[in-house]
Amino acid sequence: MAAQVEVPGDMKSVVRDLVLDSLKEAGALSKGWMVAVLDAAATRVISSVVSMYDITEERVTLVRFISILAFDRARAPVKKNKKAPNFLLVMWSPPAVVRAQVESLEKKRQPFPQMDVVYFLSPRAESVDHVIDDFKKGSYGNVHLLFLTKTPPECMARLQACPALIPRIKTFKELYVDFVSAESAVFHLDMPPAAVYSRLYNDEGLPAVAKDIASKLLTVCAALHECPIVKCRPNSPMESVASFLVVKYLPFNS
Repeated sequence: MAAQVEVPGDMKSVVRDLVLDSLKEAGALSKGWMVAVLDAAATRVISSVVSMYDITEERVTLVRFISILAFDRARAPVKKNKKAPNFLLVMWSPPAVVRAQVESLEKKRQPFPQMDVVYFLSPRAESVDHVIDDFKKGSYGNVHLLFLTKTPPECMARLQACPALIPRIKTFKELYVDFVSAESAVFHLDMPPAAVYSRLYNDEGLPAVAKDIASKLLTVCAALHECPIVKCRPNSPMESVASFLVVKYLPFNS
């Protein structure tokens, strides 16, 4: 029988602990101060649960962003219905500029070859290419790679093809937190509703967007250690989402 894992009811606390624990683990493998690099998706996820102060407390002296857009955490409170589920899903939240002094990774920047780096990234080709470019230039020392969710084979192949990077990898971890914790019992999937709905009700776009939604919902289940009961209306777009979610969840429940 699998061991029971006690998880707090506050979603923000769950994700916050995952992020900070990963930073602590990276710090234990590095000496001195580190640099943190976040892409746009990771910025939105992480800024919803930790502050710049929290990050710098883990021996991070400089935070660099691939994009400076993130979600504003100051949202109107949501009244929770006593009969509603434990967690409420919303699809989108208005973007806002991160309130911190940041340096765009798209511009030429000073290298820190004597310092190790922690990357918080979505597993996308463009983000992985930023990492590869950094190590071709010798920008940092050792590297800790922390991905929001499972890394696809094409991104793994890109990383493996960079001989300057491979021997410097000290941490490779998939956090399974590919969602934004808007409040303690509210989350959203960081997906613009107009684009999602247009693809859900389009035969050509349905499979891809259904897989994307299912993959993100899977990370919610993984972070909360929950085994979901999946129900949906038959012959609807949500049936495709539900089917993909069940298939993706099977390895976690084995």
